[in-house]
Amino acid sequence: MRWSVDIGDISTLNSFITGGISVVLNVTLIIVIYNRSLKAIGAYKYLMITVTLLDILLSVTYILASPVCQSMFFVAKIWS
Repeated sequence: MRWSVDIGDISTLNSFITGGISVVLNVTLIIVIYNRSLKAIGAYKYLMITVTLLDILLSVTYILASPVCQSMFFVAKIWS
């Protein structure tokens, strides 16, 4: 029995895994910044939280826009 892996499946799986890890780590970073930051940081704390929220938005967009490969039979059936 031969086992084959399509490169498109690897790309899609990579998008889900790295995007999910990014979201989890950024949420953890927001919690740490909010709870553990020093008073001396002041308003810079909110700038760091804002940048982290934008990074979460980018990661979610990366997950949603990940390429999904279709089989050639399906593509050929649509075009014919």
